[in-house]
Amino acid sequence: MDWSKAKTIIIIALLITNLFMGSVYISGYRDTMEQRQLAAESAVEYAKLKGVIVKAELPVEIKKLPVLFVSLDYGGEKRINTRRGLPVEASGDFPGEIKPESEGDTKGQLITASEALIKLLDSFKGEIPQDLVIEKVNLVYWVDMSLSGGYALEDTAIPAWKFESGTDCYYIEAFAE
Repeated sequence: MDWSKAKTIIIIALLITNLFMGSVYISGYRDTMEQRQLAAESAVEYAKLKGVIVKAELPVEIKKLPVLFVSLDYGGEKRINTRRGLPVEASGDFPGEIKPESEGDTKGQLITASEALIKLLDSFKGEIPQDLVIEKVNLVYWVDMSLSGGYALEDTAIPAWKFESGTDCYYIEAFAE
């Protein structure tokens, strides 16, 4: 048996298989991104029907992120720290610094910005603020200060979608249920 000829045939067969598998993956990825873009456009149209104007572009990527364990320094200088490229923020007017300490072990699948927009609109329970205009949509790490009563020294920051209007910020937890 001619082993060099056999190796060449096997290498060519594997290259063709890899090219086929790569094209299937790219096609599936492209279809997924198109579906997410359509979902984002539909969510913006739904918001418009509810009387909410969305000027911001809704991100379509989906990430997996862990929770973040933070320490709260009430006397510290107010500044925004980041982890994994995302700002770490607290709801309300937190007077100090939020210091990221460590990450949780498991990473959770996040909902899309369009799903979060629908959740935000549903959270108003039919009483949407008049002339609400969403100007920015960002993924952040969020500490919900209402859960701790504003006195905790340590807390957990979770990934959340932040919707900014001219006067208010709204946070929607980003973990898929």
